[in-house]
Amino acid sequence: MKVRKRQERRVPNLLLIFYFTLLIVFLSYFFTSYMAYKRASEEFKALEKALEEKRKEIEEKERETMKLQELINIIDREATSLEAFKESTESTTVTREASE
Repeated sequence: MKVRKRQERRVPNLLLIFYFTLLIVFLSYFFTSYMAYKRASEEFKALEKALEEKRKEIEEKERETMKLQELINIIDREATSLEAFKESTESTTVTREASE
């Protein structure tokens, strides 16, 4: 009788060890998956932040470009109006000299 009790006890002990091993394997898999997810999530956030910084930088450069383009247009208009003014004054001086 004593021998049978020992054999019967070993079976539940082996099942407990088996279940415990399965639990450890599952937890280790879950933990590694979670760590991979965290790493990927952090990389994604870093890339998102870098993308947003680049986007702001591009918008700032576009604004500067627009301001410079406006300045160039103003300078061109002033230059053409100055040339037109010079031509008109030259033509009036030429006509005055011709009339004298």
